[in-house]
Amino acid sequence: MDCLPKAVTSVLIKKLKDGTIDPYKLADMKSSKERRDFFQKELGVDKDKATEINGLLESKIMKPIQDRAMISWVNRMIQGGGKKKIDLMDKVKNIRELLTAETEQQFFEDYVAERLRLRVTLDQANQLAEMSKEIDVKKEALDGSYEKRMEYGLAVVNFDNYVKSVRHGKEITIHDVLGVPRALVASLDNSALGRQGLVALMTHPTIWARNAAKSFKDLAITLGGKPAIDYTMAEILSRENSINGLYTQSELAVGTTEEDYPTSLPERLADIKIKNRVVDSVLKPIKIAGSLFKASQDAYTGFLYRTRADLFDRLLVIADKSNVKIEDEYQLKSIGRLVNSMTGRGVFLKGETAKVANELFFSPKLLAGNIDVLSMSLGSSVMVNGKKKLISKFAHQQAAKNMLRIIIATASVLGLAAAMGLKVEKDPRSADFGTIRAGNTRFDMTGGKKTIAVLAFRLINAAIGNEAMKSSTTGIKRKINQRNYGGESSMDLIYNFFENKLSPTAQIVKTLLKQEDFSGKKPSIGSAAVNLGVPLIITTGVEAFNDPNSAGVLAVLLAEFLGIGANTYGLQRDWSINPNKHQQQFLTVMGKTAFTKANNEYNQRLEKWFNNTTKTAEWKKLSEEKKAIELRRARVSIQNDIYDKYNFEYEEESQED
Repeated sequence: MDCLPKAVTSVLIKKLKDGTIDPYKLADMKSSKERRDFFQKELGVDKDKATEINGLLESKIMKPIQDRAMISWVNRMIQGGGKKKIDLMDKVKNIRELLTAETEQQFFEDYVAERLRLRVTLDQANQLAEMSKEIDVKKEALDGSYEKRMEYGLAVVNFDNYVKSVRHGKEITIHDVLGVPRALVASLDNSALGRQGLVALMTHPTIWARNAAKSFKDLAITLGGKPAIDYTMAEILSRENSINGLYTQSELAVGTTEEDYPTSLPERLADIKIKNRVVDSVLKPIKIAGSLFKASQDAYTGFLYRTRADLFDRLLVIADKSNVKIEDEYQLKSIGRLVNSMTGRGVFLKGETAKVANELFFSPKLLAGNIDVLSMSLGSSVMVNGKKKLISKFAHQQAAKNMLRIIIATASVLGLAAAMGLKVEKDPRSADFGTIRAGNTRFDMTGGKKTIAVLAFRLINAAIGNEAMKSSTTGIKRKINQRNYGGESSMDLIYNFFENKLSPTAQIVKTLLKQEDFSGKKPSIGSAAVNLGVPLIITTGVEAFNDPNSAGVLAVLLAEFLGIGANTYGLQRDWSINPNKHQQQFLTVMGKTAFTKANNEYNQRLEKWFNNTTKTAEWKKLSEEKKAIELRRARVSIQNDIYDKYNFEYEEESQED
């Protein structure tokens, strides 16, 4: 509690001296409200400050030695003071007798709110007390059996869920609203397996496999109408390392809100209850969508919670065998930071700043975690006794071992794909680096980490004057920072990197400001709806469907469902996006149908020419600049051939494509 302002302190001291404020008379007042009103009137403070003052007074009223308690209250009000932070369940346990008051007069409302940091009614307080007692009973009954563990764990989960319902109720915050698009885009899959869980797969495959199987079971349980995430949390909270407080001390991210699902608002659609059969049947698709969202959310979060707990438990065993003091706060927090980063939960700002970053970018914690993994946690730090320290030597050693395993596993997968005849890009200056390419579809085998590596290598090559960019469609390399009109700079690379990480909501804002969407088209209501609410798995499936040279819709959908990013694109150009003068003339003269047909033929012929030409020895001998010139000539030649086929003549003799 903050100390009182000097002006208020002066008034308090004066009225304590002249008897206007008598602590014992205050203690005899019938309710918290009566005392609050008194403080507002006599001290001239607002309701919030009066509530704080009364909350502390009520805590002193409960003291058995009242004289010393009242003196303590006066000193606290005048001088201020701090409190040690403890768990809410422990707080409830400490004041359980007070919570079970029989009447409003016996219920010290402000004291309870000050102790719990949670304002509750008398009925809610009694409910918390009863649930706390049940937890103690279940804890005493623990005998090592799975059944007793789950009984205890579910009691804790029920307590936590009740607290959340009291704290938040059915309120909808601005964070909920802004988080809906990202939650919808991330839904309808089990993507944690191949994205946030990829490091676990490559470093501790047994843990990954076990929890991957359970995640599919979670999907079925939630679709069946049962809360799979509650069972997951019950199992975790009943583990020895949870009961003894090690998960909490290490700041292990279990029971937290995952950034891909920043709000559970869409899942409430599944709980809509309508008595009217006609209306209910109309809303049924919406309710089904809500159920699918909740199922994917429970599978996603359940997999990550279990994996983090398992990795933490495993690393504690390794640390203990390595003679590391696992009871030490520094070691615990270091291991917790390492495990969080391994599972896509890096540290990316804190407090309200972190919330803003979360709404601005799609997965900032995953990005921070990936940076930690690639840097072997060299810059990772933890707070111990108010001081920031680099993570422990043991955690650094484990991070280095993880990186070695990741390199070996990734190289093995990519090498096997190359041996099977699939295209694998080895040049880290290309966006295709770390992917397996089948036709025009790229499958990311790095869980998104390749983008960091590509940016780093491009910036390094740009700094030393080498060709920094390699086109993922043509393979042609080029330099940047050439100061030519329209040329790219290193700052452009950094800007584009973060621009591609924007959240769906931020993407819409950017699109409206630029009046141009990601593909270069003018924004429309339809494109906005896609960006704001269509799951990523669907948009990537549509991309594959529209490209005859893709790896196939089923392959793309399966990859995206498992968290393996799949992008489909080629040399194709959409003439409707920023068409040149001759293309505009062609559209006006020949009509939209012929325009679309001609555009498709152009793309097919260009891709055929490119595939045949780039295999020749002559092409491979060309410099990068001459390759670019030949490609431009081919584009113009193919386009003119198509114009001739349609007997179309543009007004000018020369053109630029």
